[in-house]
Amino acid sequence: MFLGIHIGHDASACIVEHDGRVLMAIGEERLSRVKNHSGIPLKSIEFLLHRFPEVKQIVYGSDVSMPKFQVLQMVASEMGNPSNRRGLALPPFPSFENSNSQWNKVDRGFERLKLHEFVIQKFDGLRELRNPIFVRHHDSHVGSSLPMANGQDTLLVSLDGAGDGESGTIQIYKSAKNEVHSLLRISDLDSLGLLYSAVTKTYNFRPMHHEGKITGLAALVDESTIAELGELFSRYVTVKAGRPLLSYTKSRSLRLIVRLLHEKGLLSSSAASIEEIAEICARSEMVKSYPDLAFAVQNSLENIVTEMIRYWIQCTGVRKIALTGGVFSNVKLNQKILELPEVEKVSVFPNMGDGGLSLGGVWSHQQKMGVRLLQDSFDDMYLGPSYKDRFSLAGIAGVEELPESLRSRLGVKLSIHKTPLNPRVVAEQIAQQKVVGLIIGRMEFGPRALGNTSILIDPRQKSLVDIVNKRLKRTEFMPFAPMVKEDCFHDYFKVNDNDLDSYRYMTMTCNVRPEKASIIPAVTHVDGTARPQAVSRSGTGANELVYEILDCFHQITGIPVIVNTSFNIHEEPIILDINKSIDALIDGAIDSLFGEDFCYFEE
Repeated sequence: MFLGIHIGHDASACIVEHDGRVLMAIGEERLSRVKNHSGIPLKSIEFLLHRFPEVKQIVYGSDVSMPKFQVLQMVASEMGNPSNRRGLALPPFPSFENSNSQWNKVDRGFERLKLHEFVIQKFDGLRELRNPIFVRHHDSHVGSSLPMANGQDTLLVSLDGAGDGESGTIQIYKSAKNEVHSLLRISDLDSLGLLYSAVTKTYNFRPMHHEGKITGLAALVDESTIAELGELFSRYVTVKAGRPLLSYTKSRSLRLIVRLLHEKGLLSSSAASIEEIAEICARSEMVKSYPDLAFAVQNSLENIVTEMIRYWIQCTGVRKIALTGGVFSNVKLNQKILELPEVEKVSVFPNMGDGGLSLGGVWSHQQKMGVRLLQDSFDDMYLGPSYKDRFSLAGIAGVEELPESLRSRLGVKLSIHKTPLNPRVVAEQIAQQKVVGLIIGRMEFGPRALGNTSILIDPRQKSLVDIVNKRLKRTEFMPFAPMVKEDCFHDYFKVNDNDLDSYRYMTMTCNVRPEKASIIPAVTHVDGTARPQAVSRSGTGANELVYEILDCFHQITGIPVIVNTSFNIHEEPIILDINKSIDALIDGAIDSLFGEDFCYFEE
């Protein structure tokens, strides 16, 4: 049994069997309640080891290449001893060096071994596991896409901001020999992800966190300026032989000089850092409104990545594509790739960002050891804590304790009914314009709520979107996503073929059929697209209970579509335990709450 660990941004951990089958996977933020938790996933590891103590091998989904002072800071922080560069508070861990002259020296052996030693010393069951496996960041990203190849030759594409000195890789899986070969490795100096993040920062959004806001904002651009804006980044970003190239001064030692010369007006704007590229484009006379720059960088990203993929399809003849890495959380980009005539099929790993590195690291290592990873390595993304765990993590034994646990907080204001979930009652509440919270089954692994930890609303009322945005403190221009019965998918959405694998995990947009847009306005973005989740009763990604709710809503309203958004307040992680769902009910974020064996709604 393998324990996969990702240390860093979106920290996570997982348990995988020797044949690649995932038993459980958790993002640390769900337990720590720190959005995009960056550090060591100690709570996740503890949770997993309590349920799966027989770990025989630890795999890290990154090479952990960071300076010593960062390693020490990270460990100090995890031990409840916050620190910073100027006032480093060393943890009481005697094997750490504490010489000032050593803190800023990069020593990969030090980084790996000290972090690993810290991890195994925290858990009795891991202390004998002193030979960990470290997998390079982008090899782990690619590893997460291997089951999606499902035994077929596949181009494996990874792009993100940066990791282990790289921002991406193009690799190919050759099924006949179960081999992966690297075709291209992209330096983090040519990072498309960091460029997009720089634009995010220019808008005073949080980089590596709010890039989705830029994607949503791009659709609001004035159509009359589209052609002109499409060229805005072209002088800085090009493709050569399938490799993205950013034109700016890349030597770290020269950047300060370049900045000073630029400020004095002695150097042209073409010699810039990634951040300065974004700032220069933002100051362009072509940029007259907020959506303009968002559209320009989105358009540039789409053009560059599709050109890269076309090149590698031509070189290899392989038309099946698997995408991983934070860049492919961009659902509009994924749609553009799928629509390329050269592409036969596109798969996006559902936890495409760094949160998926814990799984990808294990799978990458197992593939190198000869394991043939197939699609049944995971049936769905419901890989987190169980419904029973949702109670125990809240300190509640089960539904029978709910009234007692709530009495002091609620008095007679609220009553919880202990009854099995009735899909028709849920559907009726949604049809009555109620904002419904649903917490059932195992928690989702990844950034998308797929029905088990969701807020559901009626798609027929655009005004409900404004209400939910205010309650959840979300940005008004961000689109909401629909879930739809798989057998009705093509009635409402236009896609190139009948293969719906790309639409099971909300990883890609598609066009809403024009005649249906006015019927489901709450999920139709201003550009006529939506990010649907195809829900089936059985098979890959299936969710029988959610399908039944959709089916009942279809019977009541004639529409097989419901708005599905994640069960969380903006800037908070998706909720995990029962208490958090009840808090949302008490605070008025939702009107009704349904679990597998309890419910609250006003009669």
